[in-house]
Amino acid sequence: MPRRSPLAAAFTVLLSCIVAAPALAQDWPQPGRAIQLIVPAPGSRGTGDTTARVLAEEMQTRLKASFVIDNLRVGESADAEPGGAGPT
Repeated sequence: MPRRSPLAAAFTVLLSCIVAAPALAQDWPQPGRAIQLIVPAPGSRGTGDTTARVLAEEMQTRLKASFVIDNLRVGESADAEPGGAGPT
C-alpha cells in the first residue's frame, strides 16, 4: 500500500479545519429557540416515542435547551402543516 507524503497529510488536516470552521463559529443551540426532534412513529406508542422522550430529557439537561418532540404518522411529511395543508 502506498504511503502518503507528510505534505499530503498536512494538507488534508488543513482542509478539514477550514471546512469545519463555519460550523464551530455558530452559536448552538440558539438561545430562545426549541430544538425539534422528529420521531417517525405515532405518539405515545412503541419504543420510538419512548426512546425519543428519554433522549430529549437527557439532552435538555446537558444542553440547557428546550426540546419539542414531533411525532409523524405514516405517510405524513415533516414539513406538512397540521390538518394536512402541507406542500404538494
